[in-house]
Amino acid sequence: MNKGLVLITGSVHDVPERISALDNRYQVYYNTRKSRYEIHAKGRCPSLQLVLPFSQLDARSVDYVSMTRVDRQLERMLSMDEKNASIMASRNRAILDKMEYKTRSLMRYVTGGGDEIPAYEEM
Repeated sequence: MNKGLVLITGSVHDVPERISALDNRYQVYYNTRKSRYEIHAKGRCPSLQLVLPFSQLDARSVDYVSMTRVDRQLERMLSMDEKNASIMASRNRAILDKMEYKTRSLMRYVTGGGDEIPAYEEM
């Protein structure tokens, strides 16, 4: 066992148990040398999987471990793709609306419906 690692077997909010429920190989350790919580995989020698960016074990820790799992990557990528598509559609709608407004303004002038040349902002 690596010196400086203390196995955390329980907490007020059952965080180690909840993390182990995500993957039965996961164990929570506190690294006394670096003053941080780490997730290691069980085996002959624990292997570091990730470092928790929180100073306390709580629900954020469980959520963080859940979001960093490889099997969740496709789900997260699809979610990001949907969000990006929504942003692009919104931008495209705004551009088309602006183009329509400017075109109408220009056509009003060209067809004699307007008394003044449209301002630059309208073009």
